[in-house]
Amino acid sequence: MNLVLSPGELFVTAACCLSTTILVVYPPAEARKAGFVIPTLFYSFVGDEKFNFIQHHLKRSCLTMFVHAALPMVYTLAIYFYFFEQFHHAQSFDLVHVMFRTSLLVLLGAVAYIFKIARANFQDHSILANLSKYMDVEVTLQNLITEVNEECRNFHNFKVEYVGYSKVVITENWIIKASMYTIQFLKISDARLTLIRAIDPPVLASDVSGLQLIDVLAESVESRIKPITIRVYSRAMFAELKNHLGRNIEIKADIQLKASLNERFVDVFNTQIQQNPRYAYDYRYDIEPCMGCQFVDANVKIDKNCLDTNLPYCKPCQCKPMWCTTCIARIFASKQIEDEPERWMTGTAECPTCRATFCAFDVCLLADDERSNTPTN
Repeated sequence: MNLVLSPGELFVTAACCLSTTILVVYPPAEARKAGFVIPTLFYSFVGDEKFNFIQHHLKRSCLTMFVHAALPMVYTLAIYFYFFEQFHHAQSFDLVHVMFRTSLLVLLGAVAYIFKIARANFQDHSILANLSKYMDVEVTLQNLITEVNEECRNFHNFKVEYVGYSKVVITENWIIKASMYTIQFLKISDARLTLIRAIDPPVLASDVSGLQLIDVLAESVESRIKPITIRVYSRAMFAELKNHLGRNIEIKADIQLKASLNERFVDVFNTQIQQNPRYAYDYRYDIEPCMGCQFVDANVKIDKNCLDTNLPYCKPCQCKPMWCTTCIARIFASKQIEDEPERWMTGTAECPTCRATFCAFDVCLLADDERSNTPTN
């Protein structure tokens, strides 16, 4: 077979086709933000997933399959027209013929599959097949579709996006993982959750923000579906995921989660509090639960002890003990300049109630108080 094109031309052509394929199949975040992705470009056809989640992804997956299957044909036509003079001069179109036949088979196969499932009202689509595994005598497929659609309209759902069109959505009752051509569904009540991996990316090895790749495996207790892997990117996201799931997540013994910058600051701040003078509190007055967490008793008092070496000067606080050590540390951290963590300990903050300025040296544990951070009854 006479290829006609030189090795250099073949290499450049293949590189251009491969680059275009990667951009179309796995669009980067910039393309998604700019709207250069299939669901946005064909919005009038696929609709909005916020209103009809299942119907949107049924159409989106079929359209995605068609576009991807059409790429080889697009490349074939592009090569044919761009190098037409060379093919015509060599009187050989063997390369184009092979590419055309192959790409036509791929395109026709995709069209036939899409036509088949569309004609059956998508009943044979893998999305509905996965969802139907939770059907029973009292719950029909339409009931499940309606439930998922309604829950996906909630703006407070937990969402995390991955490369291309993959993402995970956690609703009130469902763990939903969307991929290129299908969606997996797992009921939270049927889920066994295990933290299986925590990775520190090499590029983030010196990072202090607490970024970490954390993988949680969600398995069906009743073995209805294949396990779903949920990846989050920090301990804070992991805590948010756990909160949305409302379930305990088993952590393997050999896995250590990387503490965030705020969490490490809380530890350092608490160490300083332990070194500060104790405040003589009149225990005739009851200690109330911390206003921040409501879980532990208030155990610190803002009491001016520093030498006012920095501006603004600290002021006496007239408030009664209202915070625990952890909450006051978090409040203090939230008032600092985010990009200058090395200056946090020397900074100042304002009392949340009376607005008196204080520093780390002004936060005092209550004298003779052995109940530090003890849960309230």
